[in-house]
Amino acid sequence: MMCTKMVPGEEDWVEKFIGGLPDNIQGNVIATEPTRLQNAVRIANNLMDQKLKGYVVKNAKNKRRLEVN
Repeated sequence: MMCTKMVPGEEDWVEKFIGGLPDNIQGNVIATEPTRLQNAVRIANNLMDQKLKGYVVKNAKNKRRLEVN
């Protein structure tokens, strides 16, 4: 007989993965209620990509152009 505490289930892996995410991403992933680790990873990756694209656009607008004399 095998103890269930020794082998973590899929739900345990999902909870641990979500627990390690940044707060703003974590809340969005929790709201989708993923049941599989693969789904949680996919959702988190999509959200991180969107966030990084936003930073790139924001930084591009704030950069000064070099003036050539």
